[in-house]
Amino acid sequence: MVETKDHADALCVHAGQHLCALPIRSVIETMRPLPVETLASAPSFVRGAAIVRGVPTAVVDLLALIDGVESERFGRFVTIRVERHTVALGVDAVVGLCSL
Repeated sequence: MVETKDHADALCVHAGQHLCALPIRSVIETMRPLPVETLASAPSFVRGAAIVRGVPTAVVDLLALIDGVESERFGRFVTIRVERHTVALGVDAVVGLCSL
């Protein structure tokens, strides 16, 4: 893909020591972390649910998903589209837009 001043392919985020690129077409927004309610019987990388713009939204710990190690706290939430659903990814930091 050709890099232009107004074009970005991905949103780059930090999860632990990992630099991850999220497809920009899937990203909805970034925000400060919201309170998370634990969900029973959820996989370990699903930290619970948060109310995002009035809708209960699953919160996935990106570091736990990658490494199996739970984050102590999140620096940011990045909401993404996954099929017909919205998921909030808990990340350490948002680095910015990048072209791949």
